[in-house]
Amino acid sequence: MAFLTTKGLLMRCFGTDGIRGSWGTDPITEDFFYHIGRAVGGYLESLGTPKSRSVLAGRDTRHSGKALELAFAQGVSEFGFPIFSLGIMPTPAIARYTKENKGILGVAITASHNPPSDNGIKFFNHLGCKLSINQETVIEKWIYNTSKRPKPRDYNKIAEINDGSREYIDGIKKSFSKLFLKGKKVILDCSHGATSTTSPMILKTLGADLITLNHHPNGFNINTDCGSENPEITIKKVIDENATIGLAHDGDGDRIIFSDETGSLVNGDEILGILAVAKKMENPNFDTLVVTQQSNTGLDHSLEKLGIAVVRTDIGDRFVATKMREIGSSVGGESSGHIILSDFSPTGDGIVAALQILSVMEQRKMSLSELRKAIRLYPQVSKNIFIKHKPPLVSCLPILDCKKEIEESFNKRGRVLIRYSGTEPKLRILVECSERHLANQALQKLATVSVRCLT
Repeated sequence: MAFLTTKGLLMRCFGTDGIRGSWGTDPITEDFFYHIGRAVGGYLESLGTPKSRSVLAGRDTRHSGKALELAFAQGVSEFGFPIFSLGIMPTPAIARYTKENKGILGVAITASHNPPSDNGIKFFNHLGCKLSINQETVIEKWIYNTSKRPKPRDYNKIAEINDGSREYIDGIKKSFSKLFLKGKKVILDCSHGATSTTSPMILKTLGADLITLNHHPNGFNINTDCGSENPEITIKKVIDENATIGLAHDGDGDRIIFSDETGSLVNGDEILGILAVAKKMENPNFDTLVVTQQSNTGLDHSLEKLGIAVVRTDIGDRFVATKMREIGSSVGGESSGHIILSDFSPTGDGIVAALQILSVMEQRKMSLSELRKAIRLYPQVSKNIFIKHKPPLVSCLPILDCKKEIEESFNKRGRVLIRYSGTEPKLRILVECSERHLANQALQKLATVSVRCLT
């Protein structure tokens, strides 16, 4: 869906995870967020939503967040819906607060792991779940309609709710045993983001011997040489301090990256596997883990002997959460660190995932390095090929035939993923196989065929 920007240009709005871009350029401007707010107000009104239902907004620590929140709030309020600010809060906290306080919509002003110069917005429904693509498409149509109307120059204040973070912290603490982290040294990198207050407080009150890194946001340092995008900082501290575990948040707190006590990064698929095994031990009826197409095939083979199937969705935690609800699974996520544990949270929550891993470690009296041994991932190799054009891959028969031949030769011990880059003239090829030399051979063969077809 295309729409008119404030400069009269046609462009798309929603991406894989909400709206995101560079602050000061469409669609990340105050005027445009006013129109996004009007679009949301119009959309809610078209559904017959009672005007007594509130929209709840929060933001990460970026300097542009408050201005964008105020602009969005004015747009929503012009349709008669009350909107309240939760202030700086992790994205999953906003989703959770919306669900538990019967908000009609939750709004997170954030650009997640992007640099401080970016910003964006994510939406959650009254159940704390991300909006569907169809719902986003309808909102995009409303943006097109409302962008034709006059826009104000100044934005009013927004009423604030001051107990949002406290309610979130208390809610998570109640889900875990009191002081179960006593004696565990935890390294936590908050990425100067939205978790800089909440996550340290949760870990400390549960008894952790906590060393916190990068928890002094100034509006311009979020995700800068720290956090989930730079986990080597956490790794070094784990080694220096002989810590139990290392945790690295992204800017808005819905993802987390783990380091074990040896200072080794733990792949997100390993974390998902550990959580699936733990859930199976707790509940023998648990039988399905939901992941995306990016997850490693080795995860499937590590879990199948335990009677746990792996179901894949399109890339995006929204699709994972939707599939989890459809089939009744309580564990799912992405290898990038989005971990969804629906028994605890309606969406991905970094600190919840961390606490659950720590709980498994405590219950089984095992270190993270020991737990991860149960999940054997296959070697992966990849290559990006610059191309001149992007014909539909279904029409590139030599590439498809080569892919089929390779996967048949792997005999269910590997796979091939081929896709175009959404933003660059590139074909992305990923090959994984139980034997690295076979993966390398297959990658070279497929790359040769692809170059011949597309360049």
